[in-house]
Amino acid sequence: MHEDGFGLTADGTNAVYGSLPGESVVAAPFARKRKMLFSRVDSIAHPSEFRVEPRCSAAAYCGGCSYQHVAHDAQLRFKQEQLQETFEQCPPENWLAPLNGDSYHYRSKARLGVKFVDKKGRVLVGFREKKKPYIAEIDDCHVLREPVSKLLAPLSRLIEKLSIVRSVPQIEVAIGDAETALVFRHMEALSREDERLITQF
Repeated sequence: MHEDGFGLTADGTNAVYGSLPGESVVAAPFARKRKMLFSRVDSIAHPSEFRVEPRCSAAAYCGGCSYQHVAHDAQLRFKQEQLQETFEQCPPENWLAPLNGDSYHYRSKARLGVKFVDKKGRVLVGFREKKKPYIAEIDDCHVLREPVSKLLAPLSRLIEKLSIVRSVPQIEVAIGDAETALVFRHMEALSREDERLITQF
C-alpha cells in the first residue's frame, strides 16, 4: 500500500484509491499523471479483513485523508512498515512503538482551499480532491480537530459575505490545545466591513 493511501495493480501502472493489498476490485479511472493512471474503487469482489466503512461520505475523492477505509490497527502497521522501508539502508538500533490516538479528529494543521463556484452559486471551503484541482464539497471534516472540523460550512457563509469573495484562495489552519489560528490568504485588500465580519466570526 502506498503512503498516499492507494493500492497498486500488479504491473504498477494503476493506482487505485480505496483499495487494500490483496483485494479484488472493480475501479474507474479519473486522472492520469505522467505514466500513472489513478482510479477509484467502484465495487469490491473480495474485501480485505482490514477494510472498514469510512465515516465520511467524501472519503473516496477528498484529498484531506486517504486511510478512512482501513482499520485503525492496520493503519498503524502500514505506516510503520513504510517508515521502516524508508530507513532500510540505515535502520536504527531500536524502534519505538507507534503513537496511538483517535482514528478521527487528529489533524491539527491544514491548508484549506477556497473557491466561489459559479455553477453552484456558492463558496466551497475544504480540501482539494485527490489528483484534481477541485475543492471537495463537504460541510464538516472527520479528520480535522475541533473546532475547525465543524467550521467548513460557517466559513463558506462568511466568505460569501465578503466584498472580495472571489479573491480568497485559501485558509491556513493551526489548531492547538488552547488556541486555534485561521490565516486567510486574500489577493485584494479587505474592506472595513470585511474586517468587521472576520473579527466577529
